[in-house]
Amino acid sequence: MAYYFFQYFLMLFPIITGRLGVEGANDGCKITKCRENGPPIRFPFRLRPNQPKHCGYPGFELSCNHMKQTVLELPVAVEVVVDEIDYISQIIYVHDPHNCFPAEVPGLTVSASVFNYLEMPGNIALFNCSPAERKFSIMVSCLSGPGYQIYAEHYGSLTDEITNCVKIHNFSSVPITLFDNRQSVQLSWSKPNCSMCESKGKMCSWKKYNTTAAAGETELECVQMPKTTTGEELGIKIEEEDHAQIAKKLTIVGLFCIQWSPLDRPPMKTVVQMLEGKGDMLTMPPNPFASISRHKSSNKPARAINGELEFISEV
Repeated sequence: MAYYFFQYFLMLFPIITGRLGVEGANDGCKITKCRENGPPIRFPFRLRPNQPKHCGYPGFELSCNHMKQTVLELPVAVEVVVDEIDYISQIIYVHDPHNCFPAEVPGLTVSASVFNYLEMPGNIALFNCSPAERKFSIMVSCLSGPGYQIYAEHYGSLTDEITNCVKIHNFSSVPITLFDNRQSVQLSWSKPNCSMCESKGKMCSWKKYNTTAAAGETELECVQMPKTTTGEELGIKIEEEDHAQIAKKLTIVGLFCIQWSPLDRPPMKTVVQMLEGKGDMLTMPPNPFASISRHKSSNKPARAINGELEFISEV
């Protein structure tokens, strides 16, 4: 039974140690993407549910949909697809997944979010016109149909010369680009201000993540860019400190158990005691391969190393 435990641990060991970082502080915070050509997701954004909260700034949560598109949810339960993220200029480019932002406009308020429209918002009117009317700058093709066309225009820019049109709706404090499906809508953010870090080829990160206090930019620092991963990474997600301590304990005990020389491996009774005890009382074991050189340099005959663990009997 012990033999199978160690074989199972050997499969988990690279995953656990790769996830631990410095006592779980940077766990799961690698740069990631929903798909290969998608925008990279890093601080202040985080990818949920894959990444823990300390990987991002409050209000900057992204997710992947069934088409592996990067999705941002605005406050009134409206989801938009993220085309690009400019971390230096702090601008995010989004479009409607149904290619019809005007149908979503009543819920496209950003006042309750961390984002603002980059383009100056204004008061927009929608007009239902006959096909002969061509006096408007933007035709809303997704709302148009046979025999009529829907146009968008700013208040006050129209004249009495307009004919064959009926105003059907008014919108306040929205940019005109919401009605043009040919281009992305640009949203900007001012806090946290990570432009300086990004311009240096680095990124922002928490100095020390605090879940109870209000976040302040004084708690951020510039750090080196981590490696990029795509999609959901195989591994053990460690979100709580207690979980990190368990993984650390497993790692230390496992390193004791995979010493090459059977004489250097603890008996199962000791292993159980180590696992049931406090992890901070454990000391790091020696390099598992160090026993090879020790035995080679001793007077004892060298043991053949065949790359497999020897069977460990139960005690």
